[in-house]
Amino acid sequence: MQPGANETSIYAYSENSPWNQGICYNGSWCASEFSIGGFDWEATNFIGRIDTAKAWNVTKDAAYFSQYDSQAGPYIGMVDGLIGSNQLTVKFSEGVYTNAGSSGALVAADFVLTDSGGNNPKTITGVTHTAGSSMAIITLSAPLAVADVNADTLATAVNAVYDNNNLAAGTETVVIGLSSQCPASPVSIQFNEAPGSSYIMDTQNVLYGSVYGGGATLTAAGEYSGGGDGSGRYLMFNYNTTCLQASTAMTIETRIKPTGLGGTGNYVRRILARDGSGNYQISVWRNNSANNIGVGGSPAGQFNAPSGEASIALWINPVDAHGGSSWKPVLTNYSGAATGSENNCPIVSDHWYLVKAVWDTNKPGGIPGQPFTPADIYVDDQGTDGNGAGENWAGYINCTDSDESLKATAVKFYTGDVINYVNGNFAIGTSRSDPTSNLFNGLIDWITWKDTVN
Repeated sequence: MQPGANETSIYAYSENSPWNQGICYNGSWCASEFSIGGFDWEATNFIGRIDTAKAWNVTKDAAYFSQYDSQAGPYIGMVDGLIGSNQLTVKFSEGVYTNAGSSGALVAADFVLTDSGGNNPKTITGVTHTAGSSMAIITLSAPLAVADVNADTLATAVNAVYDNNNLAAGTETVVIGLSSQCPASPVSIQFNEAPGSSYIMDTQNVLYGSVYGGGATLTAAGEYSGGGDGSGRYLMFNYNTTCLQASTAMTIETRIKPTGLGGTGNYVRRILARDGSGNYQISVWRNNSANNIGVGGSPAGQFNAPSGEASIALWINPVDAHGGSSWKPVLTNYSGAATGSENNCPIVSDHWYLVKAVWDTNKPGGIPGQPFTPADIYVDDQGTDGNGAGENWAGYINCTDSDESLKATAVKFYTGDVINYVNGNFAIGTSRSDPTSNLFNGLIDWITWKDTVN
């Protein structure tokens, strides 16, 4: 059926409609006629949960809608918690009560908790809830364990929870998920989990990263061994999609021991990948293939690291590309690359390095509208034993290619640049979008992140 005058077609699903391209906004593509949560190719699409979506004729009055609301009872829409915490957050589809007649706050007896694996039994010891609210906090007799997440379930008891229409909630079970909340800055990941662990967490027990590849377990306590050794090991954080984001100020610190840096071939090994359609990533990096960064830029950069050396590269996706590339690196100088007062800081195999990368949109010294590096990378060579044996320099020094002479114009930063941040998962030791590539080769002792300049 074709739309009539002053009407349009609505597609509940994206539809390719060659039968009538005249009604579609882009050839035969009609997806934009009706979209919930945005389009999957956009950076601004919805991330989270959408419980119900309805489209109504706006001429209907409140009485019309009330008849539908009175037909459906309340239900649990989501249950989540943090590993190591004894509290669960429960979200209902609407405001609820413990009694019919719209009275009373929820109590422990209103819920049924099931330990599906029998490996961490616990009980509900308390409930924090305001009568009529759609949210409740449940207190457990024991903290949530890794085995409980995506396994244990919660349900409402029979005829125990009601809405304001005196309809009782059903008894359907909801699987307990992991909270998406973020830890407070500073965030520290120490890799202190026991050998054989299939996950890691930050010291606040909020960020949760799963181990993949290499038997999907850690090999040692106290440091992370990257998958560049052939194991394919990496860490992926899929729950905390709004965390570790910054726009104008950020400090990343890490202690690493890269290996396999011989020769002059490409060497790209991710430390932390918070990229995607925005944000940043930091790597041990060498790419001499085109003798410059930003192929086609004018004038060209002169990146050409000697055999066995690399740089630390903090890649940023700025809000304004200034007509250049969407991704741009802050680089450290290898041997002979420093100009003026800059320092040479060759990154070589089997040395321990302390690295501090600082992004500061408000860094002084730049001229508005002109190229400028609003960041600095400091490195301390700690030698082969981590205590200074064979070190090439002592203590933290500023190793930044501040004048951007190693880069082509297309990848130069400008005064006041701001990081474009978007939600999404992030990774340690690999490329976020393709975990089989850029696997870190060597050891990562720890990583810290701050939303301030330090």
